[in-house]
Amino acid sequence: MGNNDYMGSSITDEKHLALYVKDVIDDKDGYDGIVFNRWYADMVIQGIPIEWDDML
Repeated sequence: MGNNDYMGSSITDEKHLALYVKDVIDDKDGYDGIVFNRWYADMVIQGIPIEWDDML
């Protein structure tokens, strides 16, 4: 999301993209699994099937 949505705007280069990712992962207001839950919700709302067997 950082790369697709913010690169060239508020994220100017790969260093700042990496810092964005670290900030999201280390967010004190977040909880364990927040990144996965966001990804999963995005997939469901867009109707994109998840091939769970391919991920295991």
